[in-house]
Amino acid sequence: MAVDDLIRGVLDNLKAENLDKFKHKLSTLHKIGYGLIEKETNVAITGRIIENFGKKNAIARTAEVLREIGVKNGADDLEDEYAGQGGVSVAGTGGGVSAVGTGGGASVAGTGGGASAAGTGGGVSAAGTGGGVSVAGTGDTGGSASGSGSTQTEGQHFVEKQKLELIERVRMVESILDQLLHQELIDGEQYEFVMDKTTTRGRMRRLLHDVISPGGRELKDELYRILEEKNPALMRDLKGK
Repeated sequence: MAVDDLIRGVLDNLKAENLDKFKHKLSTLHKIGYGLIEKETNVAITGRIIENFGKKNAIARTAEVLREIGVKNGADDLEDEYAGQGGVSVAGTGGGVSAVGTGGGASVAGTGGGASAAGTGGGVSAAGTGGGVSVAGTGDTGGSASGSGSTQTEGQHFVEKQKLELIERVRMVESILDQLLHQELIDGEQYEFVMDKTTTRGRMRRLLHDVISPGGRELKDELYRILEEKNPALMRDLKGK
């Protein structure tokens, strides 16, 4: 499905109230005049989004606005569907992010901090500073959770720095949730919230963005420890980047 069809489909599924919120937030975040889009059709709004940001960035910008108005499921589904077609789209709200497609286009967005994109042959890399990252000297510093290496890299927690790689490459989401639940670091509602997504990528994205990052250092350290234990090959590869 083409990028414009994906975006238009999301807009078509919004309730009237949320569609109006989308227009206002799009105007505020990305300087598209509200007067220009207030009475436009979803087809015309989609066209303006693509015209302003290009097809590669349009998915990420749309997902960003959807999250800002509280339509997280719609944003996740949009990114999942786009990623399933060979692209990767990640939207940030306060930090730099980067993404690279595996056999397709890449879409990058963020409302603060630096952004970078890199990778070949399906690799993904991330960089940036801003909201949702651990910065040395701000109360989120310290040693290692497992003794096998520091969780802090260049001022960022390992989990934050490698977030995009983890979304793309970690497949044992249910096992991670089981351990976090067993240790009472998450509750049953959070468990079900993550598992409500139908794809592994969607579950991992939701786990990182909506549970781990807001949960602070303890959750990040525990995820680091679990990955060290369950997927040491992946962790060695990521540490070498």
